[in-house]
Amino acid sequence: MFFPFSLPFFPFNFHGPSSGDLSLFSPQVHIAGNPQIEKRVVTGVASYGTQLGTLSKVVLALAEGEEGEHIDQHIARLKGRVKEIDRIKDRPCR
Repeated sequence: MFFPFSLPFFPFNFHGPSSGDLSLFSPQVHIAGNPQIEKRVVTGVASYGTQLGTLSKVVLALAEGEEGEHIDQHIARLKGRVKEIDRIKDRPCR
């Protein structure tokens, strides 16, 4: 089948990857750990930005001496994500 957008002079490739990621500009993430575990964490628990956001909220609230239900909610969310990540790490990779 002839697909005109795959010609060498056309600057974009509109063929989507089989992984389902069809974004034109996807960030390149260099993973130091186990790529299979990292992918399961990011797709099943929280993205890198969400994980960092939760951790930042807890650290900043503790550094500023905040107390009360607000900080308790962030800490509970962080503990929940840590448990989910630990469960993923304990399961064998396929």
